[in-house]
This record gives sequence, C-alpha cells and structure tokens, in this order.
Amino acid sequence: MLGLDTPSPDLPELSEPEILSFDLQTKGVSETGLHPLDAHQARLRDLGCQALGA
Repeated sequence: MLGLDTPSPDLPELSEPEILSFDLQTKGVSETGLHPLDAHQARLRDLGCQALGA
C-alpha cells in the first residue's frame, strides 16, 4: 500500500479528447466545451455530412 510520503509518478498531461472521454464516461457531461464529434469534423465533412444548422 502506498503511504502519504510516496511521491506521485510523472504522468503526461491528458489530451483534450482524453479529458472529454473521461468526463463523459464518469459524469455524463463535459465542461471542456468540446462535442464528442469535434475530433471527427474533417472526416465527416469529407464523407459529405453537413451540420444540422447548415
């Protein structure tokens, strides 16, 4: 068992998609301002998808 005097490991910062994913999995919402499909916008546009508001 780790004691209180055990140093924290050096971990890399989480990327925005990782933060979004973990927020949605644990809280069901995210305060990042990102939408789950934001990372896929270019690919969706290439496939001919259009935004509902367009």
